[in-house]
Amino acid sequence: MSSPSVRKNLSEKLLKFASKEENDLIRGNLNKRPQIVFLENLKWLDDTILEMMARESSSMPKRRFRRYDTEKNLKTARRIAKKKHDNWVKSNLLPGSKLGDIMETHVGQRIAYDMPEVMAMIEKGEAYVVGSFATAGELKKAIVAELVTRKAHKEYAAEIASKTDRGHGAGLGTPVSGLSAARAAEGIGSVLNEEQKKEFDNYVRENVNGLLESGEITQAEASMIESVIVNYETVIDKNGNIQAEYIPFITYQDKYANRKVDAPRERFIKDTLFKFFNNFIDNDLVNMEGSDSLKTLALKTVLEPLVKFDERNKNVRLQLEQKAYGKKTPGKGKAPSKKKSAKKTRRSRNKKAKPGTLTQARKSFTSNPLAMIAQLNKDLPDAVRKNMGTPGLVNRSGRFADSAKVTEVVSTPQGFPSIGYTYEKDPYQVFEMGSGDAKWSTPERDPRAVIDKSIRELATQFALGRFYTRRI
Repeated sequence: MSSPSVRKNLSEKLLKFASKEENDLIRGNLNKRPQIVFLENLKWLDDTILEMMARESSSMPKRRFRRYDTEKNLKTARRIAKKKHDNWVKSNLLPGSKLGDIMETHVGQRIAYDMPEVMAMIEKGEAYVVGSFATAGELKKAIVAELVTRKAHKEYAAEIASKTDRGHGAGLGTPVSGLSAARAAEGIGSVLNEEQKKEFDNYVRENVNGLLESGEITQAEASMIESVIVNYETVIDKNGNIQAEYIPFITYQDKYANRKVDAPRERFIKDTLFKFFNNFIDNDLVNMEGSDSLKTLALKTVLEPLVKFDERNKNVRLQLEQKAYGKKTPGKGKAPSKKKSAKKTRRSRNKKAKPGTLTQARKSFTSNPLAMIAQLNKDLPDAVRKNMGTPGLVNRSGRFADSAKVTEVVSTPQGFPSIGYTYEKDPYQVFEMGSGDAKWSTPERDPRAVIDKSIRELATQFALGRFYTRRI
């Protein structure tokens, strides 16, 4: 298949995946599946009533408000949810089941295997499995009818229920817009080999880091975007369909927050991802067939300035591996060496790529990235310790700070430095937004936030200008 036909095919797929029809199709598919409803609190009920009282369009009297989000009311709500949950379990037990437990259902076993943290919440009574999206709606109405009995609110119970939305994508879940983007990511990934998939993932992450650095998106939004790239292969099967085992997550939200805040943010994230995907197809995919792989192109972008630097500095030696660098063609100049058997340094030029001229400030990066890595790693643990503290991660044993390590410094296709780092993921990844535990992960606690801040402070000594960081 030629590159133009691949690009045309993928572009057509992206148009389809981004459409309203696709959104409606996914939503219809999700609504018929079992749903995991999270009932960690009743804040959504208080928020809905307060919003109704505050709005001129509502006839609800504006009186002193006493919250419904109490331990007693939460127990009542969970008792109602447990009945729905038990009814679903009873109807879906596997043959030979004796205990009538959720672990004796196919869905329960999948949850326990893929999402043990969610199963732990189900066992603690903080989450429940119901038969469908419609059943989650019935549960919402039943909870409101049971709890909203105060004289000032009782006659508005039906309206309160109607203004409480069921939001897909709670905690570890994925909203409908995220599933559309996941299908698009899988469509692109289906034409790439494993190395190229890594380059595709890095391409998106580098663009996300650019938006984060410029302040155009928050850390929470960056984590939501990255979670699509991290999870798309586990959510979408090889045929581009949502995995049969995928179970939607639901939380109840007041309509105003869901539709005025969450929905626009989800659309923004979806639009941002599709913009990245289209740019990738237009600018990078064209070079993948009948030419070098993305990995080779990325290496060339990094190595081209180093070859030029080598030619001007006779005390510097540079050795290129043919396997990584791609096919070599005769070039100009010799690589200086003290050995008599020194051979010509050969390099091939990527005629389609036009890397920008490096600024003087970034020549320290191109001349000796290994020295930069060594210097960053020397100072990074102390910098991380200094930047830790509430509401983020708190330094107790020093183990997390000591585990932070810069592993590579490469160049993006645009010529900007990209610093890759890692940390001890067990147990600290539990705090990472998008891939951690919903009970613990917050934008402030995200390990990437404190490591990124620390690297940026330390990198001022290299005068890099604009650069990116990414967790390996």
